[in-house]
Amino acid sequence: MPDRLHKVALLGLVAALSQTPSGLAAQQLYRWVDDKGVVHYSDRLPSEATGKAHVQLNRQGVVTKRTAGALSPEELAAREAQERERQEAEKRAREEARKNEALLKTYASAEDIDYARERALAQSREALQNMQHQLAQAEARRDELAQQAKQYEAQGKPLPARLQREVEANEAELATYRSLFEAKQREAAAITQRYDEDKRRYLQLTRGASSQTKASR
Repeated sequence: MPDRLHKVALLGLVAALSQTPSGLAAQQLYRWVDDKGVVHYSDRLPSEATGKAHVQLNRQGVVTKRTAGALSPEELAAREAQERERQEAEKRAREEARKNEALLKTYASAEDIDYARERALAQSREALQNMQHQLAQAEARRDELAQQAKQYEAQGKPLPARLQREVEANEAELATYRSLFEAKQREAAAITQRYDEDKRRYLQLTRGASSQTKASR
């Protein structure tokens, strides 16, 4: 009932304004809400309503234009954050689409991915074997140097400078080989993970395309 009375009052106001010179010239009405939440109607937008949300109505009381109010700093920051998030989401979607297209162009089947993974792992395994061999040699040299050092210690003699330098060089060499070996192990694990992910995505894309083809028949 209040809404109906409000509409009747609005139409009456429009009719009254249309009989005035300014109303005849404007042929429109503004509706706006003040800071206290009170709804106002006028044939001109007052200065206190500038920057606030308002609507324009024709002589029949139908809304012809809506104007949004000025955003607060908090609202503006929230809108900017939403826009950044939207742009980032679009960027991620484009990048994913590019990767999916490249994946489908690179491999003709899931088995091709398995073969590619095995080739990549074969190279990694060979590098690991070489690294293990070098590490074993360095460890054997460490044991030899330790035996020489024990002989000097048993005789109560200090280690010769030459032997001390060799021990230090061997320790540095061992640290380097161990670091490289661990890096190669991580590389092999990353290769396996990458190809497994490629295969998962490939199967997802091809099965999805197959399902759509069957559904369209």
